[in-house]
Amino acid sequence: MHKTYQIIFTVYSWTLFVSLWMFSTLMAVILSIDTKKKENVFNTIERVFSRIAFKLLGMQVKIQGIENIPKDEPVIFISNHQSMMDIKLSLAFIPTNFSFISKDTVFHVPILGAYMVASGHIPIQRTDDRKAYETLLTAIRKLSSRKSLVVFPEGTRSEDGNLAHGNLWQ
Repeated sequence: MHKTYQIIFTVYSWTLFVSLWMFSTLMAVILSIDTKKKENVFNTIERVFSRIAFKLLGMQVKIQGIENIPKDEPVIFISNHQSMMDIKLSLAFIPTNFSFISKDTVFHVPILGAYMVASGHIPIQRTDDRKAYETLLTAIRKLSSRKSLVVFPEGTRSEDGNLAHGNLWQ
């Protein structure tokens, strides 16, 4: 019975997250049409809808140390990547506008790739040093424009939940 509940909850969770993501993306597109701060609109709407999703799932998240995050300067958030939940947690609870640095293959996925570009996330091609260097220059420009960054240096989700060897730049 416990396994059946897990399967049902997983299907419900994914359906909820995907539905809210699609709706929030549509809202962000509409609300950002007449603004130069398109990326900030996407961040704000994703933050709101991600928090709604966690509430609807009955998940309580405890954040420690959030008061230590500077409000007036960009920050580089570095985290291990245990599951897809890390992305939603980042979107929901990082209290500043930011861009993910994400493997470039994500940007080739239909709809998701367009969302990643529109919301200002940064692709990195891990197998091409020259293009990876260009990504770092883009990241520096984002930081210079006071936008924070989120990086998962492992470059992918870990299979067992333990910290993996960093390969984002390899």
